[in-house]
Amino acid sequence: MEISKLSTLLEQGEQLKSGKVVNHTLSKDMVIYGFVPLYNNDGLIAFDNDLIAMEESRVCCNVLTTTRYTDSGYGKDCKKAFYTYPIFDRVSVCKETQDLFLSQIYVPELAATNRNEFNRIRSYKQTSFHNKFSRPGIIEKVPDDSKTYIYHTTPGEYLFQDEYDTVRGVGNEFLVICRHTNQVTGHLDFALFRTSELFIDNSVSSI
Repeated sequence: MEISKLSTLLEQGEQLKSGKVVNHTLSKDMVIYGFVPLYNNDGLIAFDNDLIAMEESRVCCNVLTTTRYTDSGYGKDCKKAFYTYPIFDRVSVCKETQDLFLSQIYVPELAATNRNEFNRIRSYKQTSFHNKFSRPGIIEKVPDDSKTYIYHTTPGEYLFQDEYDTVRGVGNEFLVICRHTNQVTGHLDFALFRTSELFIDNSVSSI
């Protein structure tokens, strides 16, 4: 039996897909449901695995964060809050620069720091962009087009794809959402994990 850590497979250039059977030290035979992109400078401390709600392409869950809120309920400058994130079918590491239409991708860093402008750009309503992006030069306007922007990917970023391998998101961190049968209730449950927490038995195929 050949066991591989999910994070190692990703680093080796493999694309991770939903439907793969994975194991955790506390739970075996889970199935990857999808991948949830994050912004890793978001002050993230922990995710509550009691997911608030989930649809086919979105998940709403509790997040313990330091950046967006200040509250003493969970310690100094911390607060528990609800956030909704998109779920993607596949993820891989960007190997070379790609030019993508910003209106057609989800970028968690922009959603966290420039949400209003980002939403207007995605709906082609924004003619200027007050760039607070931490990596200047990544975004530029298409010449002779006042409302279309290009995002230049950086090697090493994560590319989030749909089932047809079309890139729909770009980010620098993500969590894996898995489904499994609750051994107590018999119900289907979902939980979020980091790639370093999950292992794959390479002899077991996807479902």
